Amino acid sequence: MLPVSNRLRDRLHRTARWFPSRRTSDGWTRPCLLLAGIDITAGLSPDGTELSISIGLDTAHRALLNDDPERTVPLRIIVEGRTVFRG
Repeated sequence: MLPVSNRLRDRLHRTARWFPSRRTSDGWTRPCLLLAGIDITAGLSPDGTELSISIGLDTAHRALLNDDPERTVPLRIIVEGRTVFRG
């Protein structure tokens, strides 16, 4: 992946969308942030003991894709200011 230009980065940030939780026939959906085609949801486990975060990369913006056969997306996860995953 080549670095995303400042202009594209700013546009992807500006066009991000927030979808709050809503009721469905199966219960409540998780709140979701959609950024650059990446679906990021968060919620509590059914017993309320864990925070779960899900990141869906299937529809990521093409500028974010690595140039490898799997077309992966570089990902860094930070918790309390500490990088806990980079891949």
